[in-house]
Amino acid sequence: RDAVLGLITAQEGNFEAARQRFNRLLHTPRSPREAIALPPRLSFISVPMPQHFELVLYRGVCHFYNNEHAEALRDFIAAKELCEDLYESEVRSLTTPLIGDRISPLVSCEEMSPEGQAAFQDKMRYNCCLAYLLAEDYVSAIRAARQILEQARPLPDHSTAVVWFLCGVCQLALESPDHARESFMQSYSK
Repeated sequence: RDAVLGLITAQEGNFEAARQRFNRLLHTPRSPREAIALPPRLSFISVPMPQHFELVLYRGVCHFYNNEHAEALRDFIAAKELCEDLYESEVRSLTTPLIGDRISPLVSCEEMSPEGQAAFQDKMRYNCCLAYLLAEDYVSAIRAARQILEQARPLPDHSTAVVWFLCGVCQLALESPDHARESFMQSYSK
């Protein structure tokens, strides 16, 4: 219930109260398969608790919107690593082969497929890029953006354009107009 209330509170713009809810959940021992308790009239719905990496991500978003960029970065990086660790432990624990492109799950969420894992990692890099940009650490923002662009799998054109555009903005801030122009040209060509 706290997870749902935290999301609602964040949606309402009260990021400090939402962060406190997510933090409380992160520090409360629970079973990994614990479900959210719903009123009896809705008991036929099964709502799993968010994964630990999701709660860390949500807390990071709250930090981000509270202009606490160092804390947001810490949580985005931690969420990326926690999700990757969970995925790797799921792969190692397999006793059955892959079913389609999904792992026969102990944990069931989109990020537990190879494609879902790659997409989540890119989203966390993008979040880090934005947090670095707002913290005025332009070199790190460019590094995070380049990691997204250098992935083996192709990104949708609109995503590639946005990442190139962010590179250009950072390069302008670093007073590197030639590099910025090149990045903007890459952005507009997508």
